[in-house]
Amino acid sequence: MSQIDDSTTTLVQQIADYLARHPHAADTVEGIARWWLPQQPGVRSVERVSRSLEYMLKNNLISRRTLSDGREIYTTTK
Repeated sequence: MSQIDDSTTTLVQQIADYLARHPHAADTVEGIARWWLPQQPGVRSVERVSRSLEYMLKNNLISRRTLSDGREIYTTTK
């Protein structure tokens, strides 16, 4: 993965691993930060997770949907 720092690379891998184990999972940035990632200090910041998700979107690794209430959820690409 080029043009991203090591911590983002780690988060991208952790999110991809989670989706491989739970292919029907879908959640908001906050939910992903809280529930999908290991409980390590600083790892679960919403800002860092958001950067990782944006990278994954740009590289077609995940998809994003907007719900009727305006919240955005992330899931595997279909």
